[in-house]
Amino acid sequence: MYAVYRQAHPPTGIEFAIYCSFFSNTERNLVVAGTSQLQVYRLIHDAESSVKGDKSSEVKGRKEKLEQMASFSLFGNVMSIASVQLAGSKRDALLLSFKDAKLSVVEYDPGTHDLKTLSLHYFEEPELKDGFVQNVHIPLVRVDPDGRCAVMLIYGTQLVVLPFRRDTLSDEQDGVMGEGQKSSFLPSYIIDVRELDEKLLNVIDMQFLYGYYEPTLLILFEPNQTWPGRVAVRQDTCSIVAISLNIMQKVHPVIWSLSNLPFDCTQALAVPKPIGGVVIFAVNSLLYLNQSVPPYGVSLNSLTNGTTSFPLRIQDGVKIMLDCAQAAFVSYDKMVISLKGGEIYVLTLITDGMRSVRAFHFDKAAASVLTTCMTTLEPGYLFLGSRLGNSLLLRYTEKLQEAPMDVGKDREKQDEPPNKKKRLDLSAGWIAGDVALLDEMDEIEVYGNEAQSGTQLATYSFEVCDSILNIGPCVNASMGEPAFLSEEFQNNPEPDLEIVVCSGYGKNGALSVLQRSIRAQVVTTFELPGCHDMWTVVASRDEVNTKDQTGDGEKIEKESKEVAPEEDVKKHGFLILSREDSTMLHFIPVDLGSPIMHCAVCDPYVVIMSGEGQVTMFVLKRDTYGGNTHRLTMQKPQIHMLSKVIALCAYRDISGMFTTESRASVVKEDTMKGSQSEMETMITNMSTTVDDEEEMLYGESGSALFSPPKEEPSRSSVPMAEKEPSHLKVEPTNWCMLVRENGVMEVSIVIHASD
Repeated sequence: MYAVYRQAHPPTGIEFAIYCSFFSNTERNLVVAGTSQLQVYRLIHDAESSVKGDKSSEVKGRKEKLEQMASFSLFGNVMSIASVQLAGSKRDALLLSFKDAKLSVVEYDPGTHDLKTLSLHYFEEPELKDGFVQNVHIPLVRVDPDGRCAVMLIYGTQLVVLPFRRDTLSDEQDGVMGEGQKSSFLPSYIIDVRELDEKLLNVIDMQFLYGYYEPTLLILFEPNQTWPGRVAVRQDTCSIVAISLNIMQKVHPVIWSLSNLPFDCTQALAVPKPIGGVVIFAVNSLLYLNQSVPPYGVSLNSLTNGTTSFPLRIQDGVKIMLDCAQAAFVSYDKMVISLKGGEIYVLTLITDGMRSVRAFHFDKAAASVLTTCMTTLEPGYLFLGSRLGNSLLLRYTEKLQEAPMDVGKDREKQDEPPNKKKRLDLSAGWIAGDVALLDEMDEIEVYGNEAQSGTQLATYSFEVCDSILNIGPCVNASMGEPAFLSEEFQNNPEPDLEIVVCSGYGKNGALSVLQRSIRAQVVTTFELPGCHDMWTVVASRDEVNTKDQTGDGEKIEKESKEVAPEEDVKKHGFLILSREDSTMLHFIPVDLGSPIMHCAVCDPYVVIMSGEGQVTMFVLKRDTYGGNTHRLTMQKPQIHMLSKVIALCAYRDISGMFTTESRASVVKEDTMKGSQSEMETMITNMSTTVDDEEEMLYGESGSALFSPPKEEPSRSSVPMAEKEPSHLKVEPTNWCMLVRENGVMEVSIVIHASD
């Protein structure tokens, strides 16, 4: 019963995605999160592509897929996610933040195949809320690229610092000395960002920077807020500040700050080494900032005219807006940007010899889904997560180009001031005798028209490899009967209903049809008079023997001999059908006096149960007179019928855990008793003892299930010592579990009559 809430379908939208070593350090996995669901995927490659000989066809034939490895349901909506490699750990840990100010550090536990909580943090004290009863701030989690610490911004002004222990060598020494394993976490502490700078309010985004000795956090904020209708009076209100975190001494100096940035800045993206710095995304402009070089910015449309005083260059051939855009670096100087309309651009940071960004190059590569998150997988693969459409796995290929370099140089020449171009043209005809003029020419060559010499441009092509289905957001829903339903299902007493929902947004909108189960497409229909139930049996394809016989109410049967569990061969299935008064197995009628209600198959045994609770077993044997043919022989087990059998299950144990006695005692008795008759006597005594114990516990007793009749001699000619030469060898055993009407469950070993 669900008195308050029932989740009819798990969340399918994806809001966060990271690529980390979730299971172990030997492989990397894609971890996605959407509302309260956490899913782990593995990127698998199609092995059939290696068969193709042509190189071009081999590239086209490869198909990569995302294989879901695990799924976890959480007790809250994920607000932010990050990963970190802790000291001495064999896998990455996940940092999950939940509203209002909760942080959970979890790790995969291979023993339970579940998430293991490493650390829990709760920061919802009243003194941190500053009297606010509502919290609109999302707890952002960021991790240092070198794994030294993590920070979480709560309530817009409080910065939680969670340091990680990095002294791996001392941890190992402590473990050897027997003092126990130290925690991977140092005590967390809170920084009030207003104490660092009184104007540090309204934080927009924050990122850790690359290439600093200590963890350096860059914060993008807007101390005095404005809006587009007021930019004539107040504009360029955003600022950045870089804080160096000395986590041992808890000292946090401001090492870099810059103000008067455009008012519509939305996010920051740290640039990897060796370039370093940060790229600031604004709605109408794009900025590159670095502590050691002057800022560089471009205008992406004409809306920057009159709305900002920040020095911006006009980016030719680009008219885009970066609000709701998502970006990820595919290399240290190239990033992929997905706009709010689904367009995909590749941005190249053009640098000079001093690793200073001098220009941007935009290349429109494709159009895709409306992206909510983006992450790069292994080289050549990109994942676009979406909560408005299907999430996509993309494969991108890079093709270097040479021609656009000259075009870029010509554009740079056109952008130069007239006096600078004149000096450069005149200097080409002068004699290289004046040292001062040569120095001036070298300076112009370094900082002027040769600025693009350090970057190679490339074009990218994207191809969709796989997708993850998303049925949200659901705008409207309706319920009804299916439009096309086979005649066989129309007389079903339970109505077959479907739910049709309007899902997606914009160009990703679609109609999604939800069904309660997989609906088979009926290809053909034929009648089998009197058959009420069926079972499937699996066997090796190369060992299937087919017997055909036509007649009224008869069918085709396919049988096989026993297959060793270690054989990895293709399988083939066949059906066993049940009639009202009998069951046709290999064209052998079996009269049980009542319909067959249940069947359990454990190769080579078939155990059936009738409506009156009678249990019968069939064994697949090799026909002595027919050579390679097989036949089913019936054996009636010697079980009591004081209480009716209502359920049964057959099981084949290959682990050796199911046993009736200690294996060591069996080996000892095998050495003492060499004859087969003495071994059979021991098994008989053992089963008698077991029956006596069951009679004392449950009040009812029965002989061993499926034990051979006493008058039938044993045909086995192989001694037990030869079957099991060593006590370490595990022999497969077959078991049958019976549940009786009085609530007693019996576990019995299945013994062949010939054994």
